[in-house]
Amino acid sequence: MAQKGKIYPTRDSKLKVSKAWQYEWMMLNGCLVKIKDYENKDTVIYNALIEAFCVHLRNFIEFFHRRDKRPFWADYLSGKTIPLKHKLDKYGGKINDLLSHLTYKRLNYNELKKRWPVLKIVEEVNENMFQFIDAADKNLLCDEIKMYKKQLEYSNTIRHSRFTGTTNGAIGQSKLVSKDH
Repeated sequence: MAQKGKIYPTRDSKLKVSKAWQYEWMMLNGCLVKIKDYENKDTVIYNALIEAFCVHLRNFIEFFHRRDKRPFWADYLSGKTIPLKHKLDKYGGKINDLLSHLTYKRLNYNELKKRWPVLKIVEEVNENMFQFIDAADKNLLCDEIKMYKKQLEYSNTIRHSRFTGTTNGAIGQSKLVSKDH
């Protein structure tokens, strides 16, 4: 008998949620590309991109580190356990400080913004997602998330470019965009 309030996700719900994670993953990578494009050009757009980046990163922190009623990465591992390569929850406090506009911590906003290592964070999320997808039950993942992983591995833009050259924007302009996010 199911416990009251406990959620038991079905295969179909896991497939749908994996499509939402593909969207989150694409948006986090896309924010990185656009942050680099606007960091010295338009403060309003740059700040909006940093905030969007934080929202998507917060979703990954919750996916990899929370165990409440939200979808959790272990739901896809079919009983296996694997240690995460990167602990993303270390960024949670900084996200809260950056997104909470009416606080005393915002007095140091320029310090917060200056030390925000977006490339390093995206690399860590990407490595965790590669690890997750490799370990997950493939029958519980949508095709879009598997294809997006292949696209990132093929382009290698995020993990190796360090933005020393130009990016082709493929990560942010994926044809795998889900309209029903």
